[in-house]
Amino acid sequence: MKKKRISDRYAISLDIGTEFVKSLIFKVEDNKAIVMGVGRQHQKLTDMQGGTVTDIHGVIKN
Repeated sequence: MKKKRISDRYAISLDIGTEFVKSLIFKVEDNKAIVMGVGRQHQKLTDMQGGTVTDIHGVIKN
């Protein structure tokens, strides 16, 4: 039986939107996703414009 690494069981989902950056951290057990954490951070007005990243460093800080 192949031994699984911890990174094989965890995943993250990011939604980088114009107004907010949202994240979801989950682990997979028995083919089901178990939510371990969520996050939401407001973007600055200069970080995004019309769905396009205008300040990548600002988005990364979030």
